[in-house]
Amino acid sequence: MVFPAFAGLCIVIALVACATIQGAHISAKYSDRKLNVHIIPHSHDDPGWLKTADQYYSGTNSSIYTASVNLIFNSVVTELTKNPDRTFSFCEVSFFSRWWHEQDAKMKESVERLFANNQLSFLNGGWVMHDEAASHYVSMIDQTTLGHRFLLEELGYRPRVGWQIDPFGHSSTHAWLSNEVGFDALFFGRIDYQDRTKRFQEKAMEMIWKPSASDPSAQVFTGAFSDGNYGPPADFCFDTTCPYCRNDPVVTDPLLQTYNLDSKIAKLIEGIQQEQSITRGNHLMLKLGSDFAYSNAPSWYQSLDVLIDEVNQRDTRYNVFYSDPTSYMKARAQETASQAVVWPEKRDDFFPYSDASHTFWTGYFTSRPQFKYFERYASGFLQMIRQFAAQSRHVGPAMQAQMTKATAKLSAAVGLANHHDCITGTEKQHVADDYKRILDAAMQEAEAVFLSTPLHGDAVEATLPSPQFTTCRLMNETLCSATQTLQPGDAVLVAVYNPQPRTTVTPRLVTVLLAQEAADAAEVVVLPVDRAYTSLEAALAHGDGVRFAKAELFPALTLADVYANDPIYATQAANVRLVFTTEALPALSTRHFLVTLMPKTSAATAKVPSSTGHALALAKLRNVEGFVAAKPAIVEEFPTLPLTTGGHHFDVHTSTLQLAFDRVTGQLRSITRTRDTASYVVTVPGGVGIGFYNAFGGAASSPLYRPLKKHDTRDPHLQNLQPHPEVVAQGVSTQPSGAYIFRTARANEALHAACQLANDLSAVKTATPADTSSCDATAALGHVQQMVVVRGTLMAEVHQRFANWASHTYRVVEGDDRVEVEYQLGEIPVSDDVGKEIVYRLDTDLVTLTNDSSSPATPMWFTDSNGREFLPRRYNYRPTWDLQVYEPIAGNYYPLTAAQYMVDTRSDSDSDRDRDTQAPGPVQMSWLVDRSLGGASLRSGSMEVMIQRRLLHDDYKGVEEALNETTGGITHYPDWQRLGRGIPVTGRFHWLVGPAVATGDATVANVAMEELRH
Repeated sequence: MVFPAFAGLCIVIALVACATIQGAHISAKYSDRKLNVHIIPHSHDDPGWLKTADQYYSGTNSSIYTASVNLIFNSVVTELTKNPDRTFSFCEVSFFSRWWHEQDAKMKESVERLFANNQLSFLNGGWVMHDEAASHYVSMIDQTTLGHRFLLEELGYRPRVGWQIDPFGHSSTHAWLSNEVGFDALFFGRIDYQDRTKRFQEKAMEMIWKPSASDPSAQVFTGAFSDGNYGPPADFCFDTTCPYCRNDPVVTDPLLQTYNLDSKIAKLIEGIQQEQSITRGNHLMLKLGSDFAYSNAPSWYQSLDVLIDEVNQRDTRYNVFYSDPTSYMKARAQETASQAVVWPEKRDDFFPYSDASHTFWTGYFTSRPQFKYFERYASGFLQMIRQFAAQSRHVGPAMQAQMTKATAKLSAAVGLANHHDCITGTEKQHVADDYKRILDAAMQEAEAVFLSTPLHGDAVEATLPSPQFTTCRLMNETLCSATQTLQPGDAVLVAVYNPQPRTTVTPRLVTVLLAQEAADAAEVVVLPVDRAYTSLEAALAHGDGVRFAKAELFPALTLADVYANDPIYATQAANVRLVFTTEALPALSTRHFLVTLMPKTSAATAKVPSSTGHALALAKLRNVEGFVAAKPAIVEEFPTLPLTTGGHHFDVHTSTLQLAFDRVTGQLRSITRTRDTASYVVTVPGGVGIGFYNAFGGAASSPLYRPLKKHDTRDPHLQNLQPHPEVVAQGVSTQPSGAYIFRTARANEALHAACQLANDLSAVKTATPADTSSCDATAALGHVQQMVVVRGTLMAEVHQRFANWASHTYRVVEGDDRVEVEYQLGEIPVSDDVGKEIVYRLDTDLVTLTNDSSSPATPMWFTDSNGREFLPRRYNYRPTWDLQVYEPIAGNYYPLTAAQYMVDTRSDSDSDRDRDTQAPGPVQMSWLVDRSLGGASLRSGSMEVMIQRRLLHDDYKGVEEALNETTGGITHYPDWQRLGRGIPVTGRFHWLVGPAVATGDATVANVAMEELRH
């Protein structure tokens, strides 16, 4: 399913004219003669990370961490009412909405007064603080809209400032959205440590960000925090209940031995001066707060009240006062308008992020890829049910209420899933399990309501029974009980819906899973029907004529034994895939197909109850002119490779697309797409397929590995914000690969062929035994062990097995110009005590080097920004500073929310250009993904995508768990252990070969990106 562009953005924009504007009383405190120091009390509260969202809110499970968001609200509101100068800023509406609904009328009135007095403010105002690498822009808009709507409806309030203080890198699309929703400023904490050093020197931590090549007028004032952190200066964290935040309060009585007022003031002035040294203009911001701060608000405010008063009295250079980021932004706007300050500009983004030389936060682009897919699926389903809700005005009030409730629940669950510690896969395992539980429960409720609602466009006659639909969420795992239980004589109705705002431009291939035994005993017929008929006799009785859809039967092959370690899948009966295509589907329309299993023998027909009229209908159908049943595709098996006979090449093709393979090795050798009179050819002279990097971590991974000499006993939040001293020490390599961090065992680690690893699956009867006999350390990437070629008239497939845990399928569909690549991964072998980073690479003959004469030629490619537009990338290069390279692989990975592409930079006159001269201009190779992942181009003509990770070490970022997902989950803390075997993962790409587009213009890939969403 496809997301309608900007579904929900108009709602956010519509809020601009009718909301509270804050900061007026604070602006009266500004001084033209002194440095204005804005004290910003705030709390950043993750809806899940070390504990679940419920546990963080209620304060339970303190054995892992002590935090209570409920207590923070109660404590802060009480303290704000005691002093009208005090302020507080909060961010996550998902927590605030819970607390708000628990309050009585008196408390709500008190909170409303605090908002009216500009003492309480919301920053961002989204349901969560979404991630900026793994979240699609539609999900970003949705969760922001959800939070903004709550604040407007309950408080008449609209946030004015973006506050992305914790995500691990920042996207140009988020900056563009900040401008679109009316934010006047955007602030965040984390930027690359090399970038920060340069900005310190230039006093460029604040800037004007112009983030969009397609919308040059968009801009937003942006500030990055000086320490890469969002906490207070050292010695000024006064929350006695937070494990990391227990600095001494200010003691003002000189008769006490604990008197510290003078030293506290000196340290605060030192912090102000340090900030002033890197800040332009007459205003600066001090953040007095951090993660889950202010559960003991009196401790904070009592000390801050004294410090503000004393500094103002003792030092005439400073004007210190309570403030909030909105007021700070207003002061900066006044300076800009008066031309008192000129700001530098920023036009690219802030990826990838690193906080030390070997510490690149690029692993989370892929971590927990199955959940990333689940979120994408759920988000797409959410858009679809919204469309149905808008078009289902004929349903009664009770059904409307159910639809509203289910949609709201799913909106909240998808919003929560985009929290920057959820969609990133960087949480503890029990928290990840809770996110899955919440999203699955919301999906089940939404599906139940949706499937009980008449489909849009159906004119179901009153005499016909209402169809009872179901969904098959596990189709990617070849599971669908609704169709796999069909027997000869049965029929099933399939509904196909086009949620796009346009008629489909490529065929929609529909797959129905059937049991092999049932398909063998039946003739499978597919009838397009005009109404949602639930039986064959009804279709024949009421239809305006019988038509037959062209259909074929394909084997369901899983060459990698990806489910061999799971008895549910290992013992399931063999399946067959019924495949048929739809005609062009108009926008927002539904088409129905009746799939009937017609018994081949009279004995089987007799088993069908004649009272239903079904047997008569079956007999009648066979006599209809043009009767056609699904034909089996032609299967050619190659159980062992390499081959020594049968020629050198073979191909699979459609009328517009051809894939050529080496018959000896089985490897893909070229992709040819014909468009009008032009042919676009990409040759694949090198490797293509699944491989792995050994991950850094553990003595077995690299001779350079050194464990920490001293266990990091700091608070997990400080571990996340500040690298361990041993990690940043010169000449010492301690940083492992983990949930956040991607680091290869060696800086220039080769991508190893998948066949070099094998699982021991001897205990599983249905599993293919381990086989590495034809593979050694010199085996090329894409070394194929087994191959099956399946040819039909609707599509053709080439299934290839690299190892007993890794395989893929090339698929070409008639009428579709894209190559589909479906990969299957079983349990990733780690018996050598080395974690694995699983990567799919494509090496082509394209020359994709930069042609900038001012610098050496390096690979160049383009990656999407949250699915909205593309940004140029260059190997070992950053647009705004001279990059010092320590990790040439991990440091060149970028987030792929939707796609990446590369363009041949050779001209038609190049003498070495070995390609079809009919292609008008440069050739572009686009790579589309079905979920958020990490990708790179490490050499000319090459692209790769990380598709799965299985790691054995924590990366010292606070989670204190290895990213090692297993089928049995994890035992209770603190002595946790993994249970079961490594989880299987499946997914798919689309490759698109065609003419190059202008830099920054995603025209060629845009439609394909939309259609890949489902």
